[in-house]
Amino acid sequence: MVAAGPAGHAFGLETLSSAVIKQILARPRPDRSRGLLTENSFSFPSGNTLTATVIGDLTAYLLCCTIKSSIGRLMVVLAALTAIILVEISRIYLGVHYPSDILGSLALGMFLLAVIITPLEINHRFHLLEPVKLTGAVKRPLLIAVAAAVLFAGIFGAQLTPLTVVEPQEASEVLPALDEAATKRLPVYSETLTGARMEPVNFIYLGSQEQIDGLFKRAGWYKADPSTLSNTLRSILVAVRNEQYLTAPVTPSYLAAKPETMAFEKPTDANTLVQRHHTRIWKTNYMVAGQPVWVATASFDRGIGIGTQSGLPTHHIDPDVDAERAYILQSLKVTQPHLLHARTPSSDTTQPATDFLPMARRQYSISKT
Repeated sequence: MVAAGPAGHAFGLETLSSAVIKQILARPRPDRSRGLLTENSFSFPSGNTLTATVIGDLTAYLLCCTIKSSIGRLMVVLAALTAIILVEISRIYLGVHYPSDILGSLALGMFLLAVIITPLEINHRFHLLEPVKLTGAVKRPLLIAVAAAVLFAGIFGAQLTPLTVVEPQEASEVLPALDEAATKRLPVYSETLTGARMEPVNFIYLGSQEQIDGLFKRAGWYKADPSTLSNTLRSILVAVRNEQYLTAPVTPSYLAAKPETMAFEKPTDANTLVQRHHTRIWKTNYMVAGQPVWVATASFDRGIGIGTQSGLPTHHIDPDVDAERAYILQSLKVTQPHLLHARTPSSDTTQPATDFLPMARRQYSISKT
């Protein structure tokens, strides 16, 4: 009965906090047309992430207080972390939250968890309150009731809480022409999962996905595999062995919190996963003359090293984006691309190198290929 009190208080605290903050911030949800589910409440904080963080971690904490085995405690912690991470990933995958919503909700959940656990630790050390002991006659019906509630939720929860599935919809906002004014409405940089700036957008394509797919495949490019756990582990193993994986998954980049629609890669003469040419392509919400508008970035992986921010092994990208852009044009046999000046390079040498790379975009219509 000792655990029931903190768990109930935790659930009430996180529910109240979520409802109040949602109304105060009123942050809108991501574009519903791109999500797999639809939600009617505000986007931040994520109630599912908040509940998983507070209740999941609190449950793990209470179990660890009663389990004496170090292995048992480790298993409990790993199970709780796995469940929380899966909940967070699912909210982004379903398109009902921005990645920043999830990170912010995780931080809020950890704060609430500290507020809840701190009094428990104080009471545990100074014995301010005595725990209520239950007899066997009370424990047995209580355990049966809890098990019945969990079983009922597992069997009938989905039916009692129906979710509306949203079918993907094609964007249809029409641009009169793909000129300098139109490019101002398109994104300038790709982003990381946390919103940090990555590579500049260098290409604009017109045409269907099948046309773009065929164009790159005929030029000797390979379409990247999805970023699944098995594909990622295979990439790591291949990179360690300095071997080749022609369709290795790429690290996801984002435009407006949306990962690339597709990505292509091409090996170098070294024929190893360590070095490869890259382009990531996104479908936008715009159309010109009946053709979908796509934007793309260009990057060249020149080696593998430790990331300066993450501290993890990652590909090092050549800062000379101009050279990689020229390589892609040459490989696609585009001799006279239409140039659209989109942004004047910065001359501030105190900024990162990618901030003052040329930002001229390239439009290449593939509707006639």
